[in-house]
Amino acid sequence: MDAKTTFQNEKYRELLTLCQARGLSLTLQRKAILAHLAERVDHPTADQIFDALREQQDGLSRTTVYRVLDTFVHHGLVKKIACPDARSHFDANTRPHAHLVCLGCQQVMDGHEVSLPALAYPALTHDGFAIEECSIVFLGRCARCREL
Repeated sequence: MDAKTTFQNEKYRELLTLCQARGLSLTLQRKAILAHLAERVDHPTADQIFDALREQQDGLSRTTVYRVLDTFVHHGLVKKIACPDARSHFDANTRPHAHLVCLGCQQVMDGHEVSLPALAYPALTHDGFAIEECSIVFLGRCARCREL
């Protein structure tokens, strides 16, 4: 087994364990979506996940994919990344990291190599808003789109 497959299998097992710890039932649809997310590093949209799974997963509907993803986001299993094209992309890597979004091709990439100082934000803002987390998205152009 190669390193990529080992990482994907470990990520899938980690996601399954998190589901169980949060009391989520592991339906066939949830398992299929978790496995698919564990295989990908390109931050797919719900429609891309549906298109990839619909022929191999009987009874899977677009609505089911959206509902499952919403459940996963609610329980902290995946992150929802808002992009300028108004489509949400999903990332099974919930560890803190920035994202890079290409304004040309709309590709979403992890920005692990982007070095950021630690952000210190208050527990409460002046109007009582409680900050729970922060999402950083850098907009720009990927190497391929810059060549065009």
